[in-house]
Amino acid sequence: MVVAAVIENREEAAARPVRVASATRDLDVAPRPAPTAERAPARSGWMIQIGATTAPDQAQQLLANAKTKGGAVLKRAEPFTETFTKGETTYYRARFAGLNERTADAACKALKRSSVSCFAIKN
Repeated sequence: MVVAAVIENREEAAARPVRVASATRDLDVAPRPAPTAERAPARSGWMIQIGATTAPDQAQQLLANAKTKGGAVLKRAEPFTETFTKGETTYYRARFAGLNERTADAACKALKRSSVSCFAIKN
């Protein structure tokens, strides 16, 4: 069986039934609902990222290490990991949220003095 289709608008196409032709009969097939992904909680303001790794426990270790070296600025920040996939590999970003531009900058400067990589992100 050969099936060919051109999808112009993915959402619109997902809502339409698909006609599948076979050698014996035509079938109308209802579209499957798209899988739902869990979304991370919305975080506003500024955050810092100290690294990304393929192991979640290593990301937690990066956060713990940075918390001890980040000083007072990171005591009130929220440590978290965020996943993303590139190809077939899942990565875990080690980040701190709940900062403003000034505190994100100060945290990165303190971490860099302790040889911890860091960059600030406006969310």
